[in-house]
Amino acid sequence: PVQGSGGYDSFVKDTSTVGNATEGIVLAALMRQGKSVLVPSGGGARYDLVVDEGGTFVRVQCKTGGLANGCGVFNTCSVSKSRQNVSYAGQVDLFGVYCPPLDTVYLVPATLVEAKARCYLRVEALTYNRVKDVLWASDFEVK
Repeated sequence: PVQGSGGYDSFVKDTSTVGNATEGIVLAALMRQGKSVLVPSGGGARYDLVVDEGGTFVRVQCKTGGLANGCGVFNTCSVSKSRQNVSYAGQVDLFGVYCPPLDTVYLVPATLVEAKARCYLRVEALTYNRVKDVLWASDFEVK
């Protein structure tokens, strides 16, 4: 289960519930932005939500993030029954990430992270000057 604040831990009991709660939170954040959001039925798609951007459909895979070493962290792949990482490359356009410890939703383009198994979104300042390749959480935050 996710470690977090704001009562999220109190109703999150298993991974299915975590996923459903995260999907609902991401859906609400997109709707607050005035987006038209579609929800696929049947559960067989690799994406959880579809945003209609004026006739262009954007596929969103929802993920629950955590907090580690000053970064919001989320998995950018799923795990098969044989415990292999399965990429979302070409199957989703955005990751909609809810990070309970920060109570924040992020929208991250899949093309930025498809070669990685995890994505780190920096929320705290760095203690050194190397900022190349840093993904700043504030750049992806849904307001």
